[in-house]
Amino acid sequence: MRIRVALVALALFFAGAPAAVADPVWAPQVNDVKEKLETDCGQAWFWSGRTAGVSVRAYAENAAAKNDGYTLAAKLKEQQIPEPTTDQGWREYSKYFAQGAKCEAFAVVGEDLRPGNIWEEVEYPTLKANPLVAYVWRVDTRTDEACVLWQKPTMPDQDCFTVDK
Repeated sequence: MRIRVALVALALFFAGAPAAVADPVWAPQVNDVKEKLETDCGQAWFWSGRTAGVSVRAYAENAAAKNDGYTLAAKLKEQQIPEPTTDQGWREYSKYFAQGAKCEAFAVVGEDLRPGNIWEEVEYPTLKANPLVAYVWRVDTRTDEACVLWQKPTMPDQDCFTVDK
């Protein structure tokens, strides 16, 4: 089976088709994953980077949980979807998660980001292109304050607020 999958992938590669983003042995079907990574209004939480040398991941996970939200990893766990094993797999699932966000999304973005990070290259552009997202809030880990990072031009301005963490 693996040899056949590898041969098909190789044939598609040489034919110019995009390569698979996840290990086909365990990966659920794309449409199943997209649907399972959808969230209700305000439930999508993203994170990237470090502040004062500390990853913002734990902060994002705690804040998301306190505010009835999900990080991508938490949503994968809830839906019993195995985590991707490659950077490309994370990028694809991150895109699906951002496409499935609704109303508003939250981003815990550290002061230091690695070049080529998924937030700047995949998630943030996808959120801005998502017709169901009106606001993207940036959460400051030092002040617990969420302020508008991006909003649809037709939406009213919003004040910053303190998030539960």
